[in-house]
Amino acid sequence: MFKTTGGRERRVEGVTPSNSGQDARDTGEKVVLKEVWDVRVYNVGGPDAGYWLWDVVSTQRCVADSPLLLEKYRYGGFGFRATADWKGETASYLTSTGKTRKDGHATRARWCDTSGVCDGKWKGVTFFSHPGNFRHPEAMRIWPEFEQEVFFNWAPVQTGDFEMKPGRDHVFRYRQFLHEGKVDVERSEQIWNDYAHPPKVEIATVPAEAIMLFGGADFSHWTTGSDKPIGWKLIGDTMKISAKSGSIMTKRDFTDFKMHLEFKSPQMPPSVKGHGQGNSGVYIQRRYELQILDSFGQPPRNNDCASLYTFKAPDRNVCRMPNQWQSYDIIFHAARFDGNKKTEKARITVWHNGVLVHDDVALDNKTGAGQPEGPQPGPILLQDHGNEVSFRNIWIVPL
Repeated sequence: MFKTTGGRERRVEGVTPSNSGQDARDTGEKVVLKEVWDVRVYNVGGPDAGYWLWDVVSTQRCVADSPLLLEKYRYGGFGFRATADWKGETASYLTSTGKTRKDGHATRARWCDTSGVCDGKWKGVTFFSHPGNFRHPEAMRIWPEFEQEVFFNWAPVQTGDFEMKPGRDHVFRYRQFLHEGKVDVERSEQIWNDYAHPPKVEIATVPAEAIMLFGGADFSHWTTGSDKPIGWKLIGDTMKISAKSGSIMTKRDFTDFKMHLEFKSPQMPPSVKGHGQGNSGVYIQRRYELQILDSFGQPPRNNDCASLYTFKAPDRNVCRMPNQWQSYDIIFHAARFDGNKKTEKARITVWHNGVLVHDDVALDNKTGAGQPEGPQPGPILLQDHGNEVSFRNIWIVPL
């Protein structure tokens, strides 16, 4: 992540803050507003993935002795003017409420996409407003004329006059998603939700009764299930799959338990699609798979990240971008048997990145390539699916 912070002053001549009762022409130019920008460009996407992501936070403060009056106007705020190539048939707007160039001006929305043709290909920028912003969802200035160039502006002052009180910060937060191709509405909604409602970060200590299955030291709790040595790599406090070296599983079997693990999927080339994108899985008792996959920005599906593979999609997709650490917290109760007859289904609860995505779900049977159900306990298996997925901080508490 690259971070830069800048600042600027806004000066006026011939205008004073409201209620000052003083003619600015008598005093000359005055600084009435100071603004600081915090710009963060994230090291994700890029030319190989066809997208870029950056955030800007503008902190504005009235530094005059009296309030600064901003009068209602169609412009004013965070704005963007596109290349002159984007016009007519080669340009478009779409807002989160379904408005376009024809009817989008002066409406309010969570996000707005501007797209156009450049070098013979469609490209675009989607602008996201943070729910903490003043007057969110903010009004927008959109040039409606068909042959006019693309211009977009978050303009909260469109809604009416407002005053900026001396010494009080006004903070405006915006995210920009630069993409190749036309706008993808589902992905735009997912990005806005990730921006507006990020997963909560909690620092949890390892319970005293926990078995540390992997704390970064070695593979002492793991096996390949045969005499074959483990081919995965130890890198710092992380173990990383060596593609095609084989899955690993715990030496110990488990019945009911509480478990925590952290994982990271790699950034794959754009030519890699579907289940080739950072694929692995956590097999509970070698029977029930909790899928690992790069599913960032996708709708919840029953074979994507945090799914109970092919059985149930997560209630929400909170998958982070590739190369970012994620977590699973699992509570599992094994199926019950009377002899070989199943009397109770296995049940599972899962938090993905601290968000509840499966709430005490009853599992009808084994999932995917899992082993058949039975009364015997089983190990935890981490799947090698040909991608260099990394793991760390894995512990379990038998219940």
